[in-house]
Amino acid sequence: MKTLIINLILLSLLSVASLAQTPQEAVYFMYDEDGVGIRAQSMGNAYVGLANDYSALYWNPAGLTQLNTSEIVGSIYHLKFNNEATFAGTTIPDARNFTKLHSLGLAYKFPTTQGSFVLAFGYNRFKNYDEYLYFSGFSADSIDLGFDLEDDNGNVNYYPYDRYVQRTEEINQEGNLNAWSIGGGLQVSPNLALGVTFDFFSGKNQYMMDFYQDDIDNNYNTYPGDYDAYELHDKIISDFSGWGVKVGAMLSLTDDLRAGVTVDFPRSMLVSETYTSNDVLFFDDGYGSEADLADGEWEYVIKYPFKFSGGPKSHCSPPATSTWVSPQQKSGTGPAS
Repeated sequence: MKTLIINLILLSLLSVASLAQTPQEAVYFMYDEDGVGIRAQSMGNAYVGLANDYSALYWNPAGLTQLNTSEIVGSIYHLKFNNEATFAGTTIPDARNFTKLHSLGLAYKFPTTQGSFVLAFGYNRFKNYDEYLYFSGFSADSIDLGFDLEDDNGNVNYYPYDRYVQRTEEINQEGNLNAWSIGGGLQVSPNLALGVTFDFFSGKNQYMMDFYQDDIDNNYNTYPGDYDAYELHDKIISDFSGWGVKVGAMLSLTDDLRAGVTVDFPRSMLVSETYTSNDVLFFDDGYGSEADLADGEWEYVIKYPFKFSGGPKSHCSPPATSTWVSPQQKSGTGPAS
């Protein structure tokens, strides 16, 4: 009977999940957000100066005052991509689809005698982590994979298992960052609107790496190193939560020029992470050895600093419902201002 002494000697390239998240990966949770609204996403941060629909709740809450009427909004996120990987001269095409709810919300415009007041509430998914990679092929290259085995006589020797085998690797990552948001915009003067948004973040990112190596040509047939197959499974599950505050302003500089600015106050994101890794080694006689290589749980906080955004919008005209009336007009004693 074989006894497995050291279960794994494997290059780090087989798994990027051997440790907790690096600082770069942690920042990735919030970096390069997709945003909310197809039209707004196509304009990027320039939409901070326009922001005249429900998506203003995300881009610039002061822009909510420009709504002509109340809105109910819903959208679906659908990602379809083709993935083609070449390994050891073998090319494998693959296609994946991800379909999820992207946003759902309500913006309610209150009746006012002058100016504009709008409150909005909704769910928005503005960061997706969906990725997929698969490759497989017969390889003669060494990856320094081998094992120390103790035979029936108590002798321990090292037996490599790293050449002329079929290798397969599958990396599947799926998750998202979303927020329940509530906010509003108020036009405080004919030329100035202010707004604020409160975001309550939550999300999950699940990373899975599965590696397989098979002795399909029976090159390893000498006892005790008569390997048949090897499997390695790594998984990282990250749950995160936090909250943030965004304030915005919309200023009409002239009849044809408007500018928008926003400030995101510092955010703190709590990340709870679980990591597991296990492998299985099979021999020609049917014997298999399974082991838990590593596991752990971590909690850490990611802090993001102030963020300032701005953008102009030219050739704009005031919304029809954002009308200001002078006291003289209200009493019928003078012209409209």
